[in-house]
This record gives sequence, structure tokens and C-alpha cells, in this order.
Amino acid sequence: MAWLASFIAGFLIIRFLVVILNTFTFPALKIKSNRQNSFLVSILIPARNEQKNLPVLLTNLRNQDYKNIEVIVYDDQSSDKTPEIAEKFSKLDSRFSWIKGEDLPVGWIGKSFGCHLLAKKANGKFFMFIDADVQVGPGLISSAIHYFDSKHLKLLSIFPDQKMLSAGEKSTVPVMHWILLTLLPLILIRKSRLVSFSAANGQFMLFDALNYNRYHYHELVKNHPVEDIMIMKVMKKLGFRTATLLGNNQIICRMYHGYKDALQGFSRNIVDFFGGSIFILVLYNFVTTFGLVIIAIGWNIYFSIAYLIILLTMRIFVSWLGKQSIIGNILYMLPVQISQLAISFLSIRNRMRGLILWKGRKIKI
Repeated sequence: MAWLASFIAGFLIIRFLVVILNTFTFPALKIKSNRQNSFLVSILIPARNEQKNLPVLLTNLRNQDYKNIEVIVYDDQSSDKTPEIAEKFSKLDSRFSWIKGEDLPVGWIGKSFGCHLLAKKANGKFFMFIDADVQVGPGLISSAIHYFDSKHLKLLSIFPDQKMLSAGEKSTVPVMHWILLTLLPLILIRKSRLVSFSAANGQFMLFDALNYNRYHYHELVKNHPVEDIMIMKVMKKLGFRTATLLGNNQIICRMYHGYKDALQGFSRNIVDFFGGSIFILVLYNFVTTFGLVIIAIGWNIYFSIAYLIILLTMRIFVSWLGKQSIIGNILYMLPVQISQLAISFLSIRNRMRGLILWKGRKIKI
């Protein structure tokens, strides 16, 4: 048991160092407003049944300090008032337009197909794909374009700050930032050419238009349910510079509404956070769930107390980086861990079945 305790302690120290590196490098979007509006930016929004969220996002985009934009909404065969909302904004502002969805071709996943069609309609120097359920601050476009240019990127992805209103959301949503910021130094996504240092969030993906139109990235991953991570891996393999940041209050999202919704959503892609390996995911869950007990048995109670203190310190830093409640995340540590197990189980089951259900569509994986 002592050797297992040593392994678990070593893994904790590595994760702690990753958190410290992320904290000191602070990989978050810096606010750079009032940028010159010299280049057209195409804001591309795939939307399916987003009548509650879409008006907020489109209003946010009208209020951007970067004015040289075109906003195109793709209505993915919505059964609610999404197309009416898109039409209303197109009449209010000539920079806004929308396109009606087409039947999904064989071999395509809905979101990737929508993004592919949006790119065909876009005219900007930059393509900015944004999900309809996000809210954005007035300096988002200026800040993102400034960072993109200054770092000579071909892709910038941003993880939005997460709104969590219900107990179910507070028990599940922190899993995303916890895994991301304890296992991956975000600065290495930009600094390293290794494909293993890849993480992206499809809620915000900014591309150089010439580069995108050359490779048609959504078409390359058209049948993959986790298109964002796969696109970044493809681009890194091709040798292009990419980066991933945190939202820093410039982009916010209430990703899921309730516990069941969050379990279903996160179970789509948690395996891909671990390189697609079910074994590594199971090992991670074992170590993070039983680590405290194994340390106590293999060594002694004092080492388990130190283990717990380090875990709490990591929670504080991760919560601060993700703009989440520090006290709330500490209080929900156990429910979050249980939710992580449930999400992992569902994800593995989906992989075994080769099928997931999302947005009313069955997706083969």
C-alpha cells in the first residue's frame, strides 16, 4: 500500500505544480478595448432552439466597442422562435443576418455542419464562432483580436466563466475547470508544439479566415462529437500556433440548467479530456476519489491531513482563476467528486454503446 500512496502523493504534487503555474501565468483574456476597427470580424453563431439565450447575445454584440463586424446566425432547424429572433435583429442592424438550416447530411454532426455553412457565408478577416448561450462583455472582440494578433495565432479558444445557479450545477460544472486547470498548464498550449497540450472550448473559437478557408476545419472533424478539441489537435499537427484562455468576465455562460442536464452534457466529452483513453479516465477517478484514504492507510494520518490541505489550496486557486465562488467550491468538493464519477460512468457507457443523445439528435461515436 505504501507504493500506491507514494504514486498518489506524487500525482498530487504534479497537479499542484500545474495549478501554481496556471496561477502565476494567469492565462486569462486581458481587456484591450477601443481597438481600431480596421478588419472585418465575422461573428458566426450556430443556434438550435435558443430563443431564451439568443436575444441576450445579439444585444451584447450590438454593444461591442469593435464596430466592424458582421453577425450571422445559423438556425439549425429550431422548433422555437430562434429564426424570428434572428430576423428581428437583422432588421434592426444591417450588420446582422441569418441563414436557414439545411437537412443534416450523412456523416455530419449538427454543430459542425452549421459552423461549416456559416464559414461559407462569412466575409471577414477573422472568423469568430460563438455559441448562442454565452454572454459577452463590450470589449470581448477588441481584446480577443489584440491577443490573437500579438501572439501570431491561427486559433484562439476561450473557456467562458460559468454561471451556476442551482445546487445541481454547483455539484457538476466545477468539474470542467478542475480537470482543465489541475492537469494542463494552459501556457503550454501556445508555447509547445506537442499535440498532447491541447484543450479548446467550442463556445468561443477565433480563427484566421484565410487559414480556416484553406483547411475547412469543421469539415475535417465533421463526425466527431468533440469538434473543438479535435480541431486544435489537427491545427497543432499542421504546425499552427494556437492558444486557450479563460474568460476573465468578458465571456460568461450558464452552460447547463440543473443536475441531469449537466451530467448528460459533460458525459459527451470527458473521455476526450484524457486523450480518449477510458483506462486513464478510470485511473484518474480512482486516484482522486480514494487518494486521501490510501495515503492514510499507506503512510499515516498526518500525511493525509497534508494531502487534504494541498487539495483545499488547489481548490482556492482554481476557483479564483475560473471566477467561481471559493467557499462554494470548497463546500461542494464531495458532491463535485461524486458527480465526476457519475459523468465518467455515463461517458464510458456512451463509448461502449457508440451513441449519445444531444439537442434531440442521436450522435454516433
